[in-house]
Amino acid sequence: AGELEDEIAGRPAKLIRERYRKAADMSKARGVLTCLVINDLDAGVGNFRETQNTVNSQMVVGTLMNLCDDPKRVSVGQDWRGKDVIRRVPIIITANDLNTIYAPLLRDGRMEKYNWKPSRKDIFEMVYTMFRDDDVSPEEVQYVIDSFPNQGLDFFGALKARMADSEVRMRMEAYDGKVEGYEGTPLPKGPPGYLRLLMKDLRDGENREGDSIKIEVSLEKLLEEGKSLAQEQEYVNQIRLAG
Repeated sequence: AGELEDEIAGRPAKLIRERYRKAADMSKARGVLTCLVINDLDAGVGNFRETQNTVNSQMVVGTLMNLCDDPKRVSVGQDWRGKDVIRRVPIIITANDLNTIYAPLLRDGRMEKYNWKPSRKDIFEMVYTMFRDDDVSPEEVQYVIDSFPNQGLDFFGALKARMADSEVRMRMEAYDGKVEGYEGTPLPKGPPGYLRLLMKDLRDGENREGDSIKIEVSLEKLLEEGKSLAQEQEYVNQIRLAG
């Protein structure tokens, strides 16, 4: 969605056509299946209350409609060539609210609509994958999911991130500027030096690029942070910041 607007009129629509042709060329040259994926289309070209369309949003919708109607002939500004026929490439879009998108683009024959709502089993498998490297059993993961029955998958993704944030915050508060192997060595001055040593401490003294921070995960912590997230959601709904 972030590339569907530009200071130059027509550039986002041209970008879609160029990437569509690139996907078609890759399919032909490499013999592999390709597709064009546009995430959160409604955020880029949707019609919301008290908002106006831009030239770019109108041209993006028009380009997508044209690709649906004639997927094998795509111009990117070159001279017209009658034999310039490319391979057809499927276009996959994601959106939260299709009602905000120009209705003719959604017409049957142009777009196949699919409403994906993960089942409890799907949620369990994905959430368990998130915590697979932590000391959490499948039964504990299922208990956490059952404790928040009305939450979507993004809630548990935020819960995973919250666990890491809490661990880093706790260790920052307890950090005394000492790292194993640095005893008797003058500490680097200034925030950059402090942060380098802090990261070494968070990584249990390791200094290999890409090491992840060791996080202690338990059922009690998951439930505690989950309740905190749920309370934040309830607070936002109560005060209605966007209302």
